[in-house]
Amino acid sequence: MHGFYQATSRAYQGLLQLLVQPDYRPGTKLPAERYLANQLHVSRMTLRKAIDQLQREGVLERRPNQGTFVRPAMVARPVASSIGYGMSWITQINGALPQSRLLSFRYTRASQQMSELLKIRKNQSLVAIKRLRQADDTPVCLEISYLPAERVPGLQEDDIRGGCSLYRLLQNRYHIYFGGDSGQIRLEILSEEDARFLILPEDHQALVYRGLICDTHHNPIEYLVSINHPKLVAFRFSHQPTD
Repeated sequence: MHGFYQATSRAYQGLLQLLVQPDYRPGTKLPAERYLANQLHVSRMTLRKAIDQLQREGVLERRPNQGTFVRPAMVARPVASSIGYGMSWITQINGALPQSRLLSFRYTRASQQMSELLKIRKNQSLVAIKRLRQADDTPVCLEISYLPAERVPGLQEDDIRGGCSLYRLLQNRYHIYFGGDSGQIRLEILSEEDARFLILPEDHQALVYRGLICDTHHNPIEYLVSINHPKLVAFRFSHQPTD
């Protein structure tokens, strides 16, 4: 039994190494199982176990009567000015149905670091909102927003429920308009809870954006942590040549 798990792990790792090669772009059909099994030096049964695991993780997808394919990203997020549009809008333009599930809503106190980022006093009141974002019922990212409470007086949990757009609410109720963001994207190991929400194994890595969102007057309005499923979300870059 131990040898079987070792073989499955070897097949899994071997498939991952194949899938990062240029021949296996999103949407590419995998070769026949017999060919892959011979290439990876495992049995076809072991290979199927590894394919099943990658299918559960969202890397591969089986299409009836067609075969197994490298799964395209469900959501392609433009890097430049992507935050101001919000995840719901980005999901829609990718052709998927956006859904949002509120996981927590609480008032807390600003740490020293958070106070410096948001340009508020230490221990000043913050609103912390954590949401699970979905595309066609599939979890694609977690978003945690930290807002200075003085900028959003009276904001309550019910205001965010039901998939309400946070940025639309900021505009309509508080007359706060998105001006720009600055941050960074990096790979980070998921917590056990976050991995469970994204249906990923424990200690899996995710693409995490941490950034400061400012209004049109360049005043910080939000510190955002966006934890993106590494197989279902892709960040898209586009640069135009200049004269």
